[in-house]
Amino acid sequence: MRTAPSGGNGMDSITEAPSYEGALGCTGGYDQAMEKELVSKNWKGHLGLGLAPKEILYLLYTAEGLTAKEIARVAGVAPCTVSKRLSCAMFKLKVTRQTAMVAEAIKLQIITPI
Repeated sequence: MRTAPSGGNGMDSITEAPSYEGALGCTGGYDQAMEKELVSKNWKGHLGLGLAPKEILYLLYTAEGLTAKEIARVAGVAPCTVSKRLSCAMFKLKVTRQTAMVAEAIKLQIITPI
């Protein structure tokens, strides 16, 4: 993420949002105004339906069959970060298991097969 100098008020303004391009072939981005979906190999994730962009991204990886450790390796983050994001997604979807999370996300059309 790049930031521009704030002019001394102690706050930075964001000039470019991070992109997930390249992660499992994702064509969507973090900036919801620009893109409304994230696309993986076999799944499409729709933004603005209750989950954060990274939660949807990790949900797409989970739907592809990757473990938290494998997702962390691909995404370049710690495995506990992935686990926490998936736990937050499960809480928001009111489920307690990852398979139930994927099923509920399909039911609510947060993710759809391509």
